[in-house]
Amino acid sequence: DGTLVPSVWERASEIIRSSWAYEPNGVRMYLEMVAVDCGWATQDVYRWARLHGPGKLMVVKGVASEDQTVILGTPRAVEVSFAGKKIPRGTKYWPVSSSQGKHELHGRLPLEKPTNEEDAFPPAYCHFPRLNAEFFRQLTNEQLTTKVDRKGYRKQEWTKLGRNEALDTWIYSYAAALHRGIERFSAKEWKAWEMRLLTPEDYERAVIAQAQPAPPVLPAPTPPVTPQVQYPARAMGRRTHPPRWHQS
Repeated sequence: DGTLVPSVWERASEIIRSSWAYEPNGVRMYLEMVAVDCGWATQDVYRWARLHGPGKLMVVKGVASEDQTVILGTPRAVEVSFAGKKIPRGTKYWPVSSSQGKHELHGRLPLEKPTNEEDAFPPAYCHFPRLNAEFFRQLTNEQLTTKVDRKGYRKQEWTKLGRNEALDTWIYSYAAALHRGIERFSAKEWKAWEMRLLTPEDYERAVIAQAQPAPPVLPAPTPPVTPQVQYPARAMGRRTHPPRWHQS
């Protein structure tokens, strides 16, 4: 098994410390959060996770859909002391519902790219870099099927059609993004992330543009008021009528 070879973990550590060039302007990008599955070679994963700490790395583990109704669950401590008690600040793993993640992905894949370049992408649209056909084959290599259990109840479950490593990595990457708080980002936070991808010159210009006061907002014109005819009110219970005009 490759995960038991020390050079595999050394290469993984190099990837965490690496950076990549942002294509439009060459700005260096770094990994914000990394998720590693502890379902195999569990102790090796825990040992490697201790080297990097929880700031940039999270240990994850897939769980059954009936045990969790959200993609990312509450972390659980796994390290224990000599007395058999869990260490509060020890290594933890985050349970990830693979079934919920697959539902999320298959709900996003049908979203279409806008035909007009000036139009915005639909919310939750999946952006992928240049990848080969094998990646997308693995990404969609499971389908939702309905089966009948021994008691006669219908139950939906995902059926594997072939290799699905790309699907697993997408789900765990999305879980890492949720842990980073991507779904709670405000417009101000998204703007700050956008400015991190600017060159120093573009960043300085963007800061100056933000510091300039916005143009005053003029009040909307008030629509003209149509005068209304006032009729005399009723007096002493007698009915009143509008005045009648006669021409002689």
